[in-house]
Amino acid sequence: MIKTTLKSIRGHLGRLVATAAAVILGISFLAGTLIFTDSVQKAFDDLFATVFETTDAQIRSTETINAGFGFEVRGRISETVLADVRAVEGVAAAEGFVQGTATVIDSQGDPIGNPGQGPPTFGFSWSDDAELNQFTISQGRSPAGPGEVVLDANTTEVGGYAVGDSVTVLATSGSESFELVGVAKFGESNSLGGATTALFELRVAQRLMEAEGQLDAVSVRGEVGVSQQALVDAISPVLGDGVEAITGAEATADSQDQIATALTFINVFLLAFAGIALFVSAFVIYNTFAILIAQRTQELALLRAIGASRLQVVGSVFLEALIVGLVGSALGVLFGVLLSNGLSAMLDAFGVDLPSGGLVVGSSTILVSLIVGTMVTLVSAVFPAVSASRIAPLEAMRQSAAEAPKPSKARLAIGAGMVVLGGIALLVGLLQPRLDLAGGGVAAMFIGVFVLGPAIARPVARLLGAPIARTRGVTGKMARENAMRNPKRTARTAAALTIGVALVAGVTVLASSLATSIEDVVGQQFVGDVVIDSGSFGPGGGFSPDLTRQIGELDQVETVASLRVGLAEINGDGDFIVIVDPAVVFELVDPGLLEGQPADLTETSIFLLDTKADALGVGLGDTLSLRFLDGVIRTLAVAGVYEEQAFFGNYTISQGLYESTGAEQLEFVAYVQLADGASVSDATRAIDERAAAYPNVTVQDRQEYIESQSAQLDQMLGLIYGLLGLALIIAAFGIANTLRLSVIERTREIGLMRAVGMTRGQVRSTIRWEAVITSLFGALLGIVLGLFFGYAIIYALRDQGVSSFSVPVVPLAVVVLLAAVIGVLSSLLPARRAAKQNILDAIG
Repeated sequence: MIKTTLKSIRGHLGRLVATAAAVILGISFLAGTLIFTDSVQKAFDDLFATVFETTDAQIRSTETINAGFGFEVRGRISETVLADVRAVEGVAAAEGFVQGTATVIDSQGDPIGNPGQGPPTFGFSWSDDAELNQFTISQGRSPAGPGEVVLDANTTEVGGYAVGDSVTVLATSGSESFELVGVAKFGESNSLGGATTALFELRVAQRLMEAEGQLDAVSVRGEVGVSQQALVDAISPVLGDGVEAITGAEATADSQDQIATALTFINVFLLAFAGIALFVSAFVIYNTFAILIAQRTQELALLRAIGASRLQVVGSVFLEALIVGLVGSALGVLFGVLLSNGLSAMLDAFGVDLPSGGLVVGSSTILVSLIVGTMVTLVSAVFPAVSASRIAPLEAMRQSAAEAPKPSKARLAIGAGMVVLGGIALLVGLLQPRLDLAGGGVAAMFIGVFVLGPAIARPVARLLGAPIARTRGVTGKMARENAMRNPKRTARTAAALTIGVALVAGVTVLASSLATSIEDVVGQQFVGDVVIDSGSFGPGGGFSPDLTRQIGELDQVETVASLRVGLAEINGDGDFIVIVDPAVVFELVDPGLLEGQPADLTETSIFLLDTKADALGVGLGDTLSLRFLDGVIRTLAVAGVYEEQAFFGNYTISQGLYESTGAEQLEFVAYVQLADGASVSDATRAIDERAAAYPNVTVQDRQEYIESQSAQLDQMLGLIYGLLGLALIIAAFGIANTLRLSVIERTREIGLMRAVGMTRGQVRSTIRWEAVITSLFGALLGIVLGLFFGYAIIYALRDQGVSSFSVPVVPLAVVVLLAAVIGVLSSLLPARRAAKQNILDAIG
């Protein structure tokens, strides 16, 4: 049986190529993701090991707050620590440094980098000890005093600068111009992971970051012969409360661990799409093997007639699947190497400059890819293998196996049950939330629709093919009849496309609904006239409060209220908080106060979102403990509860309270209400003049701001569409392969039609229109599923302020049209093959 199976593979090699192609595409995404993350991790590990190579100890604050995605924000320490450390025996050198937010403006007047959608924009102090400095000068010299700056090599190139040019930098203190005196590298890399970096002399950096008298850390180099641990043991006794000493090795490992955690989120995100690609591949593999088994009925029956057992037949099919899976997976790993380079190029396009290093193709990546690809192929071949083993020798030898004209009641019951149970699991998983349950529900619905497909394929194909039959004559009628004649094959062929279209449609509906909800919420809650927006939400971005003060001084302005974002540990958990001036903000923004009054928000109180208050079990008059980066735990009374999250988030405190913590004070947006009689156009021009020194902000009127908030979804939407495109490519391979196998199966039929006068053009047209009908069937099923997925997610988000369910008719129509195009493109080669068949050979 092994020899027979191997000969069968060689004899049907062309039929298995597209099956292997589906495995290759799915595994290439999986392998590419693993290779990419392993390579980036190795590059950063090597980079941090290099930059900390001469650092024997590091002094830092013990106060940290989790900022999410594996990163933590650490508090500052007093600069008096530096003198104490330098006096410790065994210390050869010690250098203090500070860091904060600093946005560099390029030579054209535009900000470099966007912390809201890419790497951060850093400002650092320069260390004069070359061995302790993580940066090295590649051109020019180091900054020596006020008015001087050094930029990293990547920022210098992107900004169009050269040594000696004047550079504008925006920091917490405001906007200032500096002379570019040098260009630096971070280790051997041109930048710190794509971040924009400006370096200043220590006192200048402290002033810009509003950190006078403070340091973020102290790097220490020990004398020859003093171990890192011995140095830490010697330094620790001179440190006060809230300050710790760690070894250089621990500092290296800490930085490497943060990168590894951050990469985990990227890895999971990309692997989710790899899983989608493999899920689609499974349907293509199943379909191919099912058709091959149907076409080889007489061959398998002959094997059964001469003594092959059912188990041997199953083993023969599994052996074919094993070989296809192993070969496809191995090739997928090779293509994954190319894909990993593509992922690097994609991040580079987003401004993420990764450290250079070779690709890491680990043994675990190869092993995981081979196992996953092979298992997906084997599992997909289970039902076709069992079907092959049930072929009755004599019955199958008398005639070709025919598909059941009507689906069984059991099939209908199983399919409907899986769709219903899957839908329930999806809703429950979204509401809890349980992503594993929600994902399982989606998979169950897809499988249920796949099982139900043959029951609805015939009537839907009749309906979709009606206009084609009327307008395309004989070829249209034959295409319609072919799609209706074998509904199981039509449904199987469309299954992969159904998954891809459903996911694309679901994302489209979700994005449209979110955009509508954002426009509704912002339009209802914001009552101002003009907005100054930094485009960045959260720490690491924003503009100086000095700009807000300047705008408030304009004659055309009645009120200006800003929002800031910070971090705090609340009842033991790190979370973002919104900081406002309660004296003015409620005049411009309405968060829907349910309890409390605007005047109740003071330096000793806090306002909460209603759902957050319910989750914490607190109400008006209760208290919450907040710890900020200064290490002080503040007990705040709950003085207000609101129902709208869009502007105020989960927690809101006063600016006076947050300023007392010593944290960086940057504003990400400011809302302006104009004075009575002031013209919006005149006021906007006046505000533009004040904002000219801050190119990282945009000045918008009310309607422009509302529209810009929903437009922020476009970039993420484009990325998701691009990743889902792989699923559609695999679906196209599946359609092409099925049509190709269908042409082989109908060789005699096509030959007879050619013999009675059908032209080659008519044959090609018939195949193409059949592909269009099949593709439209899959697309319509996908649209229906996508609408349900989108509605389910919107329903689950109703407590988060997302209440509008919007069906984007035009984008969904484009998706259906794209599906038809995929059908036409997939049919080109099969149609050409069918038209080129020799009439006599086909009949014979």
